[in-house]
Amino acid sequence: MDFDLVLASRWIAAALLLGFVLAVERRPLSSVGLHAPRGLTAVAPTAPDVPRFTGLDQAACSSAARSSGTGMGWVRPTRARPVLPSG
Repeated sequence: MDFDLVLASRWIAAALLLGFVLAVERRPLSSVGLHAPRGLTAVAPTAPDVPRFTGLDQAACSSAARSSGTGMGWVRPTRARPVLPSG
């Protein structure tokens, strides 16, 4: 199936479900588990990504590579071992 068609149908199904809960059942959306974000609800999941988006992680890796002298940071070069057939 086409991805766009599946995605659109899922959004339509979600909208119909929420409309049914509000119009027919006359219940709040919290009855199906939807709540307004409070406090750190939106911040906590995205906090670990801040260094990646600001470039701080690249600066730390490049400074470690310069200090090690190998130009590879924490990665040590390894030699691949050949795979021998058993038996």
